[in-house]
Amino acid sequence: MESDAERVAFGDDLFKVIEGMTKLETEQLKFLCFGHIPVGTIEQMDITDLLQSLKERRIISADKYDFLIECLILIGRNDIAHQLGCDTDDMHALDSSLQKYKSFAGLESFIILLHTVADNMEEKEVKKIVVYFSETAYISRGKLKMCHNGFQLLSLLLKVRHIHANNLKTLLDLVQVLNRKDLEEKIKLYQDINSSSDESYKPTSYVPEENKNKSDDDDDDDDNSDKNADNGERNLQHYKMTAKPRGICLIFNNVHFMTENLKDRIGSDVDKDELVKVFTNFHFEIIEYRDLTKTEMRAKLGEVSSMDHREYDCFVCCILSHGTEGIVYGVDGEPLPYTNITSPFQPSKCKSLTGKPKLYFIQACQGLAYQSGEEDIEFDGLSMSVPTSIPNEADFLMAYATVSGYVSFRSKRNGSWFIQNLCKVFRDCSKKYDLSDMLLMVNNSVSKEDGLMGNQIYKQIPAPLSTLRKKVFF
Repeated sequence: MESDAERVAFGDDLFKVIEGMTKLETEQLKFLCFGHIPVGTIEQMDITDLLQSLKERRIISADKYDFLIECLILIGRNDIAHQLGCDTDDMHALDSSLQKYKSFAGLESFIILLHTVADNMEEKEVKKIVVYFSETAYISRGKLKMCHNGFQLLSLLLKVRHIHANNLKTLLDLVQVLNRKDLEEKIKLYQDINSSSDESYKPTSYVPEENKNKSDDDDDDDDNSDKNADNGERNLQHYKMTAKPRGICLIFNNVHFMTENLKDRIGSDVDKDELVKVFTNFHFEIIEYRDLTKTEMRAKLGEVSSMDHREYDCFVCCILSHGTEGIVYGVDGEPLPYTNITSPFQPSKCKSLTGKPKLYFIQACQGLAYQSGEEDIEFDGLSMSVPTSIPNEADFLMAYATVSGYVSFRSKRNGSWFIQNLCKVFRDCSKKYDLSDMLLMVNNSVSKEDGLMGNQIYKQIPAPLSTLRKKVFF
């Protein structure tokens, strides 16, 4: 734990940064942090929030400013870097390394490249690119028109996954439209330096024996499973899961409600934190939102579904909120049907996720508190039930915390039974078992939990419903 003196010193150092930053420099600093803080989260931050978040994530501390110093050098604020303890010789050495996209403090090389491109774009060039992308189906014209500098433009393109580290074609097209040979050379230098790291990550530990020595194309050929049938049983294929990042993991965490009949969901942050850890470890890009109304939730679902998911292998959505039959609630107490949650990602509306697994993990609750006995336990839905049908389109999985007519439980200290057991099983078993097997383990683990009300013991069983056609290995 920090001493009072350390907190004062740390605050003074951060004040030096805050005091000296212009609006554009703040945009640049936020841009450089995209590899460490989700894009959707960082957009809403001011400079104070940003630095506090970096501290909470232990990226910077009272005796650790190397990440911040590298950022300051990139945006040309050597004076502030000097105030934080970096001498001239170190600055020259760091600047030389950063020009070669090499960071000693954890800055992502791709973000350094994008910063270089954005920093060298003039306003008229940004306008030219806005016109160039205005016909793109995956990008809102209104949002494009709000981009007035290179950082705003590339931030938007990053957010909708129109540019990414695994494929530099769009970025090369962008600089070629501008006829910027200098920027094209910088991109090619990045490619040369990072050529070995651009190869797709292909874990082998989870590949079933019957699928070894097969190409990725074989995985997508359903007819092959008939040819490989053994004793009349089909050998199940598995979805491709090698992209980095694997895909978007969208998390809605509704804790504080505006209506009297829906209590605050104390303990939900514990669930959210575990989900972030697990899916970050699975190489997903996390986008998290807290305390959204029904309208806001629908809008965010629409935004994510309109992204370009072509380079992704999967989509995950986690919803932590109150709920009742077939719905979850926004913090305004308005109901959001499950159909409104899944429909934006159906093939007709999100073509870039066609044929890819779309996984939903829903901890929905009604918020009826457990009054007598251990006050740490609350009910998450006394008459909670789920639809009797699953999405018409294939490749969906809906994993609900409970079945029709039964409560689900959440601990104020330890989080919900469903999410906590889900995360534990995923952490312990993902290298050996597929998603279907792990959800059976979650069912078994949750079924062993006990909820006490007076002298009566209450139980819970989750309800996964699936139209998946293949196995999912994280």
